[in-house]
Order: sequence, then structure tokens, then C-alpha cells
Amino acid sequence: VPTRKRLRAHTTELQVGQTLDRDVLIEKLATAGYSRVAIVEDPGEFAVRGGIVDLFSPHLELPCRIEFFDDEIESIRDFDAASQRSQEKRDRVAAAPPQELLVDREQVVARADAVRALAIEQENDDREIEELLDAMLRGSLPPGIEALGPVLQPEQESVLDYLPDDTLILIDDPTAGKQRLEKYFDEAE
Repeated sequence: VPTRKRLRAHTTELQVGQTLDRDVLIEKLATAGYSRVAIVEDPGEFAVRGGIVDLFSPHLELPCRIEFFDDEIESIRDFDAASQRSQEKRDRVAAAPPQELLVDREQVVARADAVRALAIEQENDDREIEELLDAMLRGSLPPGIEALGPVLQPEQESVLDYLPDDTLILIDDPTAGKQRLEKYFDEAE
């Protein structure tokens, strides 16, 4: 998973009364990995209509509607994705990145040679790799890109790093866990 520092840097905190340019918010959401769509239905999506930004943060049960008056957030409300009807008001919302891989243009440029080297090692087509890098430079992360996570984002942490040092971890079914781990190792070979 991304480092805690990188996760915090890509999380946007929003609250009623906050002054924020709507276009800056749109850019932040796109950079964090949100997909711009016409109508928000799924986590990781956002939509823009005039002074309204609909957003579905992955950790929320419902998407939320952020209404701007000029450069000020006037209201934040949950809404039902199916009916598009407003639900509860909120004072604030955190727009956490919708995916584990947090890649920006500078990072793609910096890690492009490492991606090419891995592609050569695995005998992949040069044209396909250049198309992949070009897509990433335009901000598009194709399905399965997480497989390149260690190459594109070498400073990853374990999910356990997010937990306090004194956290007690219980393993409910160690036999099933061991079998799953063996299966992953077999597939990796």
C-alpha cells in the first residue's frame, strides 16, 4: 500500500465554509485517481455540474454532493446514487484516494526506465509498453496496473504499518491462510 505520507498528501479534506476553487478540487480528485463521469454511481468516481461536485469516496457508504457558492463550499450532503436524491447533511468529508497505486506524472517519468527494464526482462512488446507509459502520463491507470506497483511506487508500506505498535492481531483460520498463501506463491512461479 502507499506510504502514510503519500496517502495523506493525496487525501483532500473538505468542510462547509472552506474556501477552495472548484477547479483545484477537480484537479486534486483526478490526481488522486478518481474517474470523472457524467453521473456518480460507484466508489472512486466524481462528476461536475456547474457549482456542484458529486464525489464517491471509497470509504463512504453513499456518495456526497458538494455545493459551491463562488469559491466557498456552501453545503455537503450524502445522496443516493440510484435516485440522485439528497440524504443527510455533513459538516465535512475526506476524499481519500480510491486506489492503492498513487501515481502522478512526475513519478511515471522518474520510473519509466525501470518499467521498460522490467518489460524487456519479461519479453514484452516495446510498443505496448510505450502505450502503457503514454496512458499513465495522461493520467489513465489501466486495469491490472497494480502489478507494477513495486516498480512505480517502490516506497510502499505494509497495511500493518498503519496499525499502532501495540495492536493485537488474531488469525481466525490459520490453515486457510496458509493454503491461500501457498496458492499465491504457486501462481507467482
